[in-house]
Amino acid sequence: ETGSTVSQIAMTDTPNRRARRPAPRSVPNRPAAQPQAADLLSLAVAQSPTVFYVASLDGAQPIRFISPNIERLTGHPAEAFLGDPGYGRRFIHPEDIEGYRHQLARLPEQGSCAQEYRFRCADGRYLWFRDRMTLADGAAGESVSFIGCMIDVTAEKRDRDVLQDAVDSLQSAFASSGRDGRLVLCNRAFAEDFGSTTEDLIGVPRVKIVSDFLDRVVSLNGQRAEDPEVEASGL
Repeated sequence: ETGSTVSQIAMTDTPNRRARRPAPRSVPNRPAAQPQAADLLSLAVAQSPTVFYVASLDGAQPIRFISPNIERLTGHPAEAFLGDPGYGRRFIHPEDIEGYRHQLARLPEQGSCAQEYRFRCADGRYLWFRDRMTLADGAAGESVSFIGCMIDVTAEKRDRDVLQDAVDSLQSAFASSGRDGRLVLCNRAFAEDFGSTTEDLIGVPRVKIVSDFLDRVVSLNGQRAEDPEVEASGL
């Protein structure tokens, strides 16, 4: 009887022990890792028509950083710019390189500048870029650097040239200025009337254009005279 009683106790006690075991803890679902700000910035730059770079003003102006999307836009890999200080300048159009160097030489004095030039892609095509350069603040003892922002303006340039051709076809002088009073468009007839070129007049305040013109009239005639063509130009 004693053995039978022990067996009964063991059989009836075992389920109770199992029931008292703590249930396994459920692991909460962890949120997926969010992309970091640097990753989002890299993604945005990769899809952008804008190339960012950092270069030194010392010596041959070596490139210290250039965004990888330069290869998508031009076919030239970023590593080529980093490994050869003069790599990028070799692909600037021959007619634009002197203006580029001139603006770059004035950068330490001006602090910033902007210019447009043609850049030859790896497949031989030329793209127009508007390059905005700004001096960067560096620590003492470091070489002076500047930050560049190259924007693909090929389509804008093409549309502008079409409009310029249409304006140049006008027989009479024509000019248009923006809200700030600076010339944004003029034809050759207008530029010739003022003894200049369309390229030199774009961006110049209209007041200065008229003033310079009248100063020339004074120097020629000895007196300040109002020219009817100035009034008819619409400035």
